[in-house]
Amino acid sequence: MEIMSRVFAHTAFLASAGARNEGSCAALLARLSNNGALRVPRARLFCGGALPGLRTALLLDFGGARLGTGALAGDRGLWLVEDTRGIVSAFACWRAPDPLAVGGRVIHEIPVLDPTGAWLDALAALLANAVVGGRETSAHAALLTRIERALLEAALRAFCAELDAEALAAVQAEGAETVAAYNHYVGGRGHQPRNRKQAAVTHPPFAALLRQDWRLRRTVAEGAPLIEALAARFSVRPGTVQRARALPPACFSPEGLASALKRIDRLPAHAVPNTEADWAVLRRLHDPLEALAETTASDLARFLKPFASGWQAGLAAIEAKLQGPLDIDAIYEMMHCAYRSMAFARRC
Repeated sequence: MEIMSRVFAHTAFLASAGARNEGSCAALLARLSNNGALRVPRARLFCGGALPGLRTALLLDFGGARLGTGALAGDRGLWLVEDTRGIVSAFACWRAPDPLAVGGRVIHEIPVLDPTGAWLDALAALLANAVVGGRETSAHAALLTRIERALLEAALRAFCAELDAEALAAVQAEGAETVAAYNHYVGGRGHQPRNRKQAAVTHPPFAALLRQDWRLRRTVAEGAPLIEALAARFSVRPGTVQRARALPPACFSPEGLASALKRIDRLPAHAVPNTEADWAVLRRLHDPLEALAETTASDLARFLKPFASGWQAGLAAIEAKLQGPLDIDAIYEMMHCAYRSMAFARRC
């Protein structure tokens, strides 16, 4: 039985290899097709209920090859499917994929809803090497990898375009483009899906915690104020949470969120970073500056004055005056030794 689908063929992505390489890539694809290495389309998108019980489905067919390494090692294909309830599942196929038999090993942790992720880079390289084998040069394998990468991204973007845009925005805010995270934002009853999406988008650094912590999940479900709940959770001021939620999640590691909030909580308002670049400088300098203030028995605010216009701008101004990089650790060691010597002299 013929099932209607949108096919993603390698030849449609020749431009991804660069204008200078299109001719050689076309010849390469022709040779591989003639050799039977590209027997089936790499990706097929099924929409509009083309497959029974499914709203949308994407099949990535590895062309008979079993991947040798990575999270999909030993598999021959990958299904991404959205059922009629809007729930998304991912299945790795041990056997040759069949549109009439959707299923396989359930995939949980691969960020399969991230079309720009490193997992697609690795998959593209594995597929290109499997296709090329020992028949072509490494340069040809590199060109085919670029084509595979562009094809996979286009297919995944097409699949994601059929999904709930607000739920995708929520998983992107969280930085966890897994099916488990996505299904959290489309699942639940009544206003729960809406509340969950809004909470993730308006509190990006806390999105993962809002999904995983049962107390905070209940707060989100009830639509109760989150600023106060998060402040109580971390024992910081509500204003600290308010400032932190404006920063991108990349500024915080999941295990370092509590210490980062404590650090912000101790800063005067003008010293709180507003950008990811400022946050990177703060992470590098704050602890040594705090230790330096403690060693010299000084107010930390004195050491923060150069950064009143921003941490990155303050560091650039200091290094311009120094005509070189700021070695805060060396300064700390020097001041520590000096004050320790002074303290010893006073005791004598």
